[in-house]
Amino acid sequence: MTKGAIATGIGVALLLGGGGTLALWSDSELSNADTIEAGNLDLLLPAKGAWSSNLQPEITDISTYRIVPGEQLTYTQSVTPVLAGKHIKAKLTATGPGTGTFADKTLTVTTVFKDGDEVVGTLENPLDSSDSNKSIKASTTFVFKTGTSGRQSVLAKHSFENVSYKLEQIAPQAIAAQ
Repeated sequence: MTKGAIATGIGVALLLGGGGTLALWSDSELSNADTIEAGNLDLLLPAKGAWSSNLQPEITDISTYRIVPGEQLTYTQSVTPVLAGKHIKAKLTATGPGTGTFADKTLTVTTVFKDGDEVVGTLENPLDSSDSNKSIKASTTFVFKTGTSGRQSVLAKHSFENVSYKLEQIAPQAIAAQ
């Protein structure tokens, strides 16, 4: 009888520990969590811009135009941000002032973004999804300073080909726990 009880105990132990047929209930279901989709951040330049001067309202061929001290050239171009996402914010900046042989003290290059009469695209005034697909005017200005003396920067060149626009997402701020 003892041998039978030991054999039965060993058999039960093997069934419990060895993954036998003793079963515990379980269940699983799909969560129905749906599908998520990422937003979008893109910057479009719909058309080539135009050159103007404080001395001439329209310059048709900038490659043949010659600037003089005291003149201000402006390249104006529309840029269109694409911002898709409930909490997306971005800043718009200009990069690369261009390259050239003008003396530093004769040259000033600036870029300003305008939407109507307001400058946009700074951290204080970031773009959001309500600005998506709206045209924003970007103006890059070259000022040939009046104080240029002698023959300083005569026949000098400055290329605006390296000027580019950058749309960069601002990291979203988490909502503080209440």
